[in-house]
Amino acid sequence: MVIANAAQAPTLVNFLQRNGASVRDAPADYREELLSGRLQNAVVVIPDDFGRRLASGEPVRLEVIFDETAHRAQTGRAHHNRPVAGFNREQGTQRLLARGVSPQVLQPLQIEEVNLAGSRARGRSCCSSYLGSRWSVRWSARSASRSM
Repeated sequence: MVIANAAQAPTLVNFLQRNGASVRDAPADYREELLSGRLQNAVVVIPDDFGRRLASGEPVRLEVIFDETAHRAQTGRAHHNRPVAGFNREQGTQRLLARGVSPQVLQPLQIEEVNLAGSRARGRSCCSSYLGSRWSVRWSARSASRSM
């Protein structure tokens, strides 16, 4: 993960590294490097007041800078957004707990999927979709050879 101004966010960098992210500093000219294609990864930009705002409970705006024409831009954005969202959840949970509020208030619904199909029915469903796809391929091949 490429981060500009990472020194201002040691808690974020620590969280990312604990969760398996490889963090490296962005080059000083990351915008130009993104536009030229020399840098393919998105860059997370940390504001100078990150630590102060985080400590005071204020929201902090992070920018994820990318060039969507770059080959890896879409995966780069997702690669950056998921771990940062995890940090966001952790910070929110800690803020609630510090105020004596259960984090469960943020999730009023618990969704549980209940599959009524037994193991035999699931097996038949799996086999029928496999056989159906094979039949479809054979039918398409047979139809194609007849039309030639």
